[in-house]
Amino acid sequence: MTTASCRFAPADRPASTQVNLTLTAGLNRPLPETAELVRRSVVDTSHHVLGIMVTAVDIKVIDAHHPGT
Repeated sequence: MTTASCRFAPADRPASTQVNLTLTAGLNRPLPETAELVRRSVVDTSHHVLGIMVTAVDIKVIDAHHPGT
């Protein structure tokens, strides 16, 4: 997986943040599963490392590839 862009923006709720990601993904697992893993990772890392409360993670997959290519 490769991230093409990542943007943090204020969300609808006070003191919360929305993240917009554009990425490529491997086909080693279903895309919805990959997207959910990425969402959880972004929320957890943003909170524990950056101290930011992320309430939404929007993901746009722009390319899919077979693992190792």
